[in-house]
Amino acid sequence: MNFQPYAVSQSQMIGTYVPEQILRGKVLDILPDRTAIVQLGARKSIARVTALQPPLKIGGDYLFQIKQADSHPPTAVVVGHRNELQQEKSSPLSMVRDLLDAFQLKDTPANRGLAKIFLDSGEPLSRSQLVSAESLAGSTAGVSDSLRAVGWLVNRHLPLTKPFFNTAVQLMQQKSLTGQLSSLQKEIAASSLSTPSMLAVNQSISDLEKTDGFPDPVMTAGLIGREQSAQLLRDFFQNSVPAFHDDSNAMAEFINSSMSVPDAANLLNKLAVRMQPDQFLSRYHQLLLAQPAIQTLLQTANGRTPIGILFKTLEALGFNEEHSLRNQLSIDGTVQATGSLKERLLALSDDVHAPAGVRQLAGEALGKITGQQLQMVSSDPLIAQFSFQVPVPIQNKVKNLSVYWEGRRDKQGKLDPDSCVILLHLELTHLHETLITVNVQNRRISVNVQNETADLQTLLKDTEPELRDQLSALNYHLLSVHQTQKINRRLAEKAQQPLAVSNYNLDLRI
Repeated sequence: MNFQPYAVSQSQMIGTYVPEQILRGKVLDILPDRTAIVQLGARKSIARVTALQPPLKIGGDYLFQIKQADSHPPTAVVVGHRNELQQEKSSPLSMVRDLLDAFQLKDTPANRGLAKIFLDSGEPLSRSQLVSAESLAGSTAGVSDSLRAVGWLVNRHLPLTKPFFNTAVQLMQQKSLTGQLSSLQKEIAASSLSTPSMLAVNQSISDLEKTDGFPDPVMTAGLIGREQSAQLLRDFFQNSVPAFHDDSNAMAEFINSSMSVPDAANLLNKLAVRMQPDQFLSRYHQLLLAQPAIQTLLQTANGRTPIGILFKTLEALGFNEEHSLRNQLSIDGTVQATGSLKERLLALSDDVHAPAGVRQLAGEALGKITGQQLQMVSSDPLIAQFSFQVPVPIQNKVKNLSVYWEGRRDKQGKLDPDSCVILLHLELTHLHETLITVNVQNRRISVNVQNETADLQTLLKDTEPELRDQLSALNYHLLSVHQTQKINRRLAEKAQQPLAVSNYNLDLRI
């Protein structure tokens, strides 16, 4: 399943240097003709630096203001440069004040905090950006939450606009999505009014506790592997329609799609296969489910398939909403209802006939889902580092699950499940607080269950062979499963904390 971050165009995420921007940089080397190699955040740039009195020092931190962005290399001047002794005594605060002086902005707590955010990120900053950020964060001293939201948007290269800012602030609210949906359902039940949009949302929330994890075609293909699924697709057509037009690109496109009926129709058209799309999807899905790796997973389900509950819940919430709509538009230009909770919350929040309190709660829940999608946006296309909270069904009850993911993306920008760190935080009825850490390195998995109230050693030992077999069927190797009878509070907070700042470290030891 392609869980897309909130729709943000690449041009919004990648900045370019423009005149008057100021950046903080470290001089790595001095070159001839007044050029220098400068470290700007995670990037190294060559710049022609004017006004070299006093001379730049290798290893020194400076503020550089762009004067000619289109020159090669770009031309910059040093902002607020002092003599050599003063440079050595300069502090981050003096650098912030130099920046505010250069932009002719007031030295307020909010402006100082915002300036520091940009300087620490290594991102180019213009006066208009700082003014826009100030209007979002306010101008008083008590703006720590607002500054944090702005800092997170800057860290993720997201636009500093009111909708994005409001979504980030809303995501910082203590109440989980599970709690928000529970409050919304109670408000709907207590209301004397009942509109179609209210009934639809109420039904979606009730259906969450019935979510089954039986893998759909996309999930099944992901478990088997894209390459093997593509080969099975070719085998399917060779056995069913020997005269089909063998188009590898079309089949690869289908395997990486949401495998909807329009996707299937598009594939069949390109392969010149006369078959009903829904019939093809059903038969191909059955072929995938018949594979030994999938059968191994399904045999131990005891009437309920837990393998895909998290993913099916994310789908029901609408985490793939934008991807689904974009896919529909790219195929035939029409949009059909997905039935996701996000889609229904949007309709309810816009329903003028619904009570104001219900609409407000619907808007807050909608903002939480959108904010969690935003967290999947990364400043680096090869890095994935985000957290989210979802209501998942456990023993016929909906519980809040906090998930933190840290790892790489593949060349297509998708999450790489072969090398990552996953944290799962749960509040359970009998086991109470439980933190599960999963460390995956080159398809080798170590699992640590942290719980302070129950001895799980016997249970883990008894279930380890089954888990090992299931992972082996998917070409993963289980190294160890053990319990720690003390919860690592730093990791638990990481799983629960929204607006995680991207500071990727794949070799995190657990």
